[in-house]
Amino acid sequence: MVDLAYNTAELGPVEQTPDEQLADISSDLSVALLQDVAAAAYPFAVRFSDNAPAGSVNVELQMCTVEYLRDRLHHFGWDQSNIGQVPCVINRRDNVRIACSTDGGAFVGIKGVKPPTLRTKGKGTLRLAGIGGCFTPPLPGLENFAQGDDGLQKLDNLDFYYYLLRIDKKEGQVFSEFSQPIFDREGVARGWSKRIILPPVSAIPETSVTIKPAPTPEISVVRKAS
Repeated sequence: MVDLAYNTAELGPVEQTPDEQLADISSDLSVALLQDVAAAAYPFAVRFSDNAPAGSVNVELQMCTVEYLRDRLHHFGWDQSNIGQVPCVINRRDNVRIACSTDGGAFVGIKGVKPPTLRTKGKGTLRLAGIGGCFTPPLPGLENFAQGDDGLQKLDNLDFYYYLLRIDKKEGQVFSEFSQPIFDREGVARGWSKRIILPPVSAIPETSVTIKPAPTPEISVVRKAS
């Protein structure tokens, strides 16, 4: 009998599917659930005319996505929260907090390219997400002086994730990913500890056209008398 165990080692670890990666975070999460949320939010986000204020589409998409995500996960026992003025949904059983963002730029939902770059976030987000530690620790005995009252300590031990979305209005698609940011002390995203790229959602419904057979017309032929 040929021992094939070495083949597994040579091939290396098998890459997990997005569904498997989401299940590792919480068994309640799936690609289908997140795509349903994005597809439901899309019509509300694209209803604005081209004369609407800049950013209207993204603001509406972010707000609608949060509400639909809360609604879907509420049935699994998740709680909604606005602590630190950050609308999010939490599951203490799985130790997870999810917020939504639409400010990641043109590379949201695309693998192998430049990663998303978030705008600078406030202290509320930093307390929920934690900070990346890109700073020099204070000298022993001066911790309280260094921290002051900036409130940058992580609020709790929940793992913080963003459901990032980007609309391609021309193609009628929503690109998204489920990713874990690393922030520095100033609130700037310096990288991502995890990115789960999701398949794009086609938000334009496919229309099926049914062709009904038309009856063959009866044409009477009259010969001319010669």
